[in-house]
Amino acid sequence: MAAFAQRTQNDQTMIAQEPAASIGTATQEPDGTIVLSLRATGAAGASGDAVVRYPPNDPNYAAVKKHIGSIPENGSVEVKPFP
Repeated sequence: MAAFAQRTQNDQTMIAQEPAASIGTATQEPDGTIVLSLRATGAAGASGDAVVRYPPNDPNYAAVKKHIGSIPENGSVEVKPFP
């Protein structure tokens, strides 16, 4: 019985640590800058927000754009967790 209880506790921990379907939203400014508005929540309930800007000349711009995909003009898209 103790082994089952431990397994159940571990399964619940694993479920709590599954990645979110979305970690925020992305928009694109007229000059092409990608703006990520991100949110993270920890297992203990702590949370944090960040806004990260990637102008077209940023070394990570192409990778972020590939991950995000197409952003509609004056619109936004959900951001999936990065691998």
